[in-house]
Amino acid sequence: MQPADSRFQASERYWHGHAARFSKLYGTWNPLLLGARVFLAERQSHVGRFTPAVSDATALDVGCGAGEFAVTLSRSFGRVVAADYSTQMLEQARARVRDPKITFVQADCTCLPLGRGSVDFLAALGLLDYVQSPEAAVGEFARVMKPGATAVLTLPKSPSLFAPLRWSQRFRSALFDLPPVVNVLTERQVRQLLTDAGLRVEELSALWTTMWIAHVRR
Repeated sequence: MQPADSRFQASERYWHGHAARFSKLYGTWNPLLLGARVFLAERQSHVGRFTPAVSDATALDVGCGAGEFAVTLSRSFGRVVAADYSTQMLEQARARVRDPKITFVQADCTCLPLGRGSVDFLAALGLLDYVQSPEAAVGEFARVMKPGATAVLTLPKSPSLFAPLRWSQRFRSALFDLPPVVNVLTERQVRQLLTDAGLRVEELSALWTTMWIAHVRR
């Protein structure tokens, strides 16, 4: 088994068997995990700059987790579809979020239960870190986006000052209780990935040297 395959399998086991652990990072006071909590808050803040407010439009949150960002999107859009392939994550989301504007669905990001050109805005935060094929995922994003629709995607950055934290699966799991990162991309690779899917890069910036935040248009 190749290293990338090993990381992907470990990631699958985490999201299907221990996903409840991740959502706790948003409110943790564990001194070892406060950095992760601050990072997630900063990510939400940066992404918010690219989130329009359109009361009669549809937003899609792919890899919605426990619904943290879906709640934010519901303040700006008339309808929010929040998709995740982890049953554990969706159970948490449905238990904690009571918003009639949000519909939670179980789906793989490479096969979304939405028609072509049906989404006005798409967000995929912390998802492309763990998928087996970023190309298939981004291609599916482009399929469901309307012409002119925008999206915000995050992707693990290379090079990064935090690269040592990605090298050892055991270290990352023991210290942060997180699954291994499967995909790491350079700026050139990110731009090529998005362009090949038919998406135009409006802005590409880095957060803490560890994550790309891409604002794109269909």
